[in-house]
Amino acid sequence: MYRVCIVEDEEIIRKGLIRSIDWESFNSKVVGDASDGLEGYKLIEKEKPDIIILDINMPIMDGIQLLEKLPRHTYAVIIISGHSEFSYAKKAIEYGVSEYLLKPLDHDELVQSLHRAIQDIEIRSSYEVKRD
Repeated sequence: MYRVCIVEDEEIIRKGLIRSIDWESFNSKVVGDASDGLEGYKLIEKEKPDIIILDINMPIMDGIQLLEKLPRHTYAVIIISGHSEFSYAKKAIEYGVSEYLLKPLDHDELVQSLHRAIQDIEIRSSYEVKRD
């Protein structure tokens, strides 16, 4: 089962993400959620998720700062942001995010992003097995 952490400062969006997705159909489970980047970093360190759904603009530590602290290519990261500025997307790509979605979120886009994130995880896993 894939482990998911959601890091989003807007409670209505965070709780909506948890409730609006049929996580079991993705063979996934939300193992935790956080309302700011620092809390999110601690959660990720503790829970070791496979997938992180991460907002860019948050208090204390923003999403880019959080990505800077995480090992690259360890997690499938889906960025959700109210910022369509190319500089944010470019920075996110540098950190190997799977998807960059704009708010307001489109449910179907999010579902497709989850499918791609799981494919990324499976590809990474099969690559690591072949290397060993």
